[in-house]
Amino acid sequence: MMTQTSGKLVTILAGALGAAGALFGGAEVAVGLPPVPASVLKADPWVIPPRNAAETKDRLADLRKEYAPYLRSLPSKQDVRKRQSLNGEWRSKVEVQDSDDGVVPPVPEWFAPGLDEMSAGWEAVTVPHWRWSTTRDPTQFFPWYPESKIVWYRKTFEAEAPLPGERVFLNFAGVDWAAEVWFNGVRLGQHSRYWEPFRFEVTDLVRKQNTLAVRLIDGPAFGEAICQWSVLPFSPSDKLPGKKQEFVMGKPDLTAFNLGQASAGGSGYGIHREVTLERTAGAYVAQVFARGYIAPERAKVLVETDSDAPRKVTMKVSLLPENFEGASFVVSKEVQFEQGAGRHELSIPMPDARWWWPNHPHLYRCRVELAEGARLLDVKDALFGVREATLVESPRDGLQEGQLLINRQPVFLRGANLGGANLAWYWGDHERLLDMLLLVKAGNFNAIRNTQHVAFPEVIELFDRLGILNQQEQGTGMQKRSHTLSMEALADVVRPMARVLYNHPSVIFFSFMNETHANMTKPVAAILEEDPERLMVPIAGTLFSLDEPAYARALIGQFHRYDTWYGGIHKLWATGEPRLPGRNVLLDYHNENPNPPATFFPVMRPGRMAICGEYGGEGLDNYETMRQYPPHWGKTPALTDNVVWGFPVNVGWPLNTEWGMRGGKAKDLADYISSSQNHQADLVSEATKGFRISAKAVVGYYLFHLADLTFAHWPKSVVGYDLSPKKAFYAMAQINQPVVPLYRLLDPGNALEIWVSNDLALAFPGCTVNWRIEGRAATYYSAKSAKDASFATKHEPLAAVLKGRIKGDVPAHDAICLGRVDLNQALSPEGDLFELALELMDSKGRKISDYRHELYRNSELMQRSERFMFTKATIAKTWKKRNVALNKPVVASSSLPDAPAGNLVDGQYKTGWKAAGPLPQTLTLDLGQSVKLCGARIAWRGEAVGKVRLEFSEDNRQWGLAPGTLDEADGPWGGSTRMQYFAFEAKTRHVRVTLEAVPSGFHPGLQELEIHESAP
Repeated sequence: MMTQTSGKLVTILAGALGAAGALFGGAEVAVGLPPVPASVLKADPWVIPPRNAAETKDRLADLRKEYAPYLRSLPSKQDVRKRQSLNGEWRSKVEVQDSDDGVVPPVPEWFAPGLDEMSAGWEAVTVPHWRWSTTRDPTQFFPWYPESKIVWYRKTFEAEAPLPGERVFLNFAGVDWAAEVWFNGVRLGQHSRYWEPFRFEVTDLVRKQNTLAVRLIDGPAFGEAICQWSVLPFSPSDKLPGKKQEFVMGKPDLTAFNLGQASAGGSGYGIHREVTLERTAGAYVAQVFARGYIAPERAKVLVETDSDAPRKVTMKVSLLPENFEGASFVVSKEVQFEQGAGRHELSIPMPDARWWWPNHPHLYRCRVELAEGARLLDVKDALFGVREATLVESPRDGLQEGQLLINRQPVFLRGANLGGANLAWYWGDHERLLDMLLLVKAGNFNAIRNTQHVAFPEVIELFDRLGILNQQEQGTGMQKRSHTLSMEALADVVRPMARVLYNHPSVIFFSFMNETHANMTKPVAAILEEDPERLMVPIAGTLFSLDEPAYARALIGQFHRYDTWYGGIHKLWATGEPRLPGRNVLLDYHNENPNPPATFFPVMRPGRMAICGEYGGEGLDNYETMRQYPPHWGKTPALTDNVVWGFPVNVGWPLNTEWGMRGGKAKDLADYISSSQNHQADLVSEATKGFRISAKAVVGYYLFHLADLTFAHWPKSVVGYDLSPKKAFYAMAQINQPVVPLYRLLDPGNALEIWVSNDLALAFPGCTVNWRIEGRAATYYSAKSAKDASFATKHEPLAAVLKGRIKGDVPAHDAICLGRVDLNQALSPEGDLFELALELMDSKGRKISDYRHELYRNSELMQRSERFMFTKATIAKTWKKRNVALNKPVVASSSLPDAPAGNLVDGQYKTGWKAAGPLPQTLTLDLGQSVKLCGARIAWRGEAVGKVRLEFSEDNRQWGLAPGTLDEADGPWGGSTRMQYFAFEAKTRHVRVTLEAVPSGFHPGLQELEIHESAP
């Protein structure tokens, strides 16, 4: 259902929805189909996909108006606490510059009052601030590895003594990573986790003159759970002359970002959020946790309190509409407080409460007031929503195991990764942050993976108010082996996530680690102990072990795809094929772990749905974005210069360039921009279509990634730093429509299938897809101005036009193939480019949605890319397998004295064997016992491979070929060596390799022979 927004968005499907009552702002629904609850479609509105910058600008303006009411706060503010800011000038000094062994030295007396903070070594800093410090370690996957430091902060300030009955607390909104705190020379305690606020009571310690000291211990050697991406983006390259490597809250600073280094593989440190001295009454509210439920309609509220003495108080809990006009729900009761901490649980009925939906993100303010007689002691608020999130535990009602349900309705995640929202908020660039998040809506995305870090609470509140589902991550990974956390330590790290993120209705999943293997029982148990209803993705990007199968009800598997990034040359029709991710990833796990732990429990398994957490493609920034790069990056080249500007990993590959240019050759920067963006749009389109037509296999996807909040070091975003979309954004905006006609390219570009993907829990019988394919010939020219930069290819229409219509029934929450079109019957085989237009109509002839895309078909390039993918697949079958031929007996039909056949299995590629005399010649290998084999690899001397025949025998007498298919591929390996790969399945003791003659008379030399054992 398209929402109505300032006249720009269209309401459709009215007759098809049946007697559903008022939907989406009061649009009337005609009677026709059986009644459908009004809540069915609330989770999946969409907008008309923008197709250019002007339309995107209009969409953002419309969305700002649509969501402005949800950004309001209608209840009047009420606060009785007094606060004194301790932000501003502090002093700082390094105690340990960098440690690898993690040994924390004895505490120096740098906490003592009266210390001369102006002495040498103490520098002036502004708090809140966040710094980074890295060292180059080439042994690590990301060579810029964070230093492990100990740094001190000190501040001297004046304060008033507490009044009778008043309590004083020292509050930290965020410190990265572990902080030991002293107040007037007294140690208060310690805390870690950058995303969790903490406090200490200092009522008895406050003086007129006060000294606050913080010893900050940071880095992986000291146990910090670092991520590839950090809480704020940073550049690990050498600092600029005279430039501190730090961010100060509220002060944007783009000069921090240096040229050509990846902003990943590290961490940061600092008192990065506000510090305050807060005064309360003797009894106060410490925390409020609230969650609403749709059936029965009620809210569960947990209030944590603290009192300095026993007392009887009146606790009033009010559930107030936060961003809409509606009814309030109030409960008041007398409560006896004992001295110290207390917990109070309430269940509050909420009849006819407004639910939280992505397109109607209704929020309530849970306000807790404490009163002692007529005196108001304290007030504390928490925002929450009436929202339920569950996973289907076993197949039912057409739903698969692992399917995500929001408010008991199936939801397909059309998501993207986002890594820089914290920085936009931190710098105070709130309008840009809002536009960036509204681009999520404009692109018909409905979810965000907050990549490898937990967002600031203010950012998550924006997710809540804008109705953006999200996955929050601790993101541990890529640490040195000596720094790897134990699962007990990780459980302690992630446990507070359950409390900090409890109230937010937009937060659907937690994730703890990234792209690694581990037994996740303890971290999962820690979260479920705090919040039994929480859903989790324990490890993003791979499988994990689990001791307790019952925990699977709360867990979803997540796999990552990299084939559209590295190399970037593929069969498009294979990239877009339907996915069975559970099976594929499970096989990958067993290949890498032939003897899995006894505790392994496959949450990600065939038949259970999973999420794709990362996939994407590269696309250079638009030229106008490049013109905004920082001056210290150098002068932006002209569009006519033959140079690639920016930092692509794959654009330099010739096939990439040809494909992106639709078969042409790039001549200048304008061509490279257009080429890379075409290529990115094709790759993400094909991969996303593969997920959309796999509605029974995947819960959804997260494109990597949406937008750059700083200038790109690796251009994988679909929106640039200046929020200007690339071509892939427009492509995704179409594919992300909840009900959309799609295509699948088949048979090396000679045919296509027409599909309809429907994410809604509502069927559409009697639909029609009108399709039109127009052939185009491509001509190329060099753009001479920025205006032409995105149109470096001109297309002239051919006479050939193919069109038709296909009818069919579209099932609910599924995808269906309605028919096939042969591209060669009516279109010229000489044409490489086709403009495809699909239009989906309901049973009464009303338009539901449409899809347009430029198809590219170049037979020569497709054959080359098909060979490339075939080679990769063949290599993968023997990759990282055990070589069972190592140092085994070899007998050759002939050999030279200085090059015995035994050299073939000694594990040394520098030694080898060359057959003497005419071909064919043979050698036999005795493995010692019958072994289950998966393939072989032969290294050849020179730039070519020979022709061989592989045979197998159990008794060294009766020989036969491998059953089934023998896949063969070859490629350069390094130096003057070329590798030949074979993939097969056989169980045998003896292997015979026959070198056969080739027409050219080529007589190569064998360098090494490997025979690989299958995983048990």
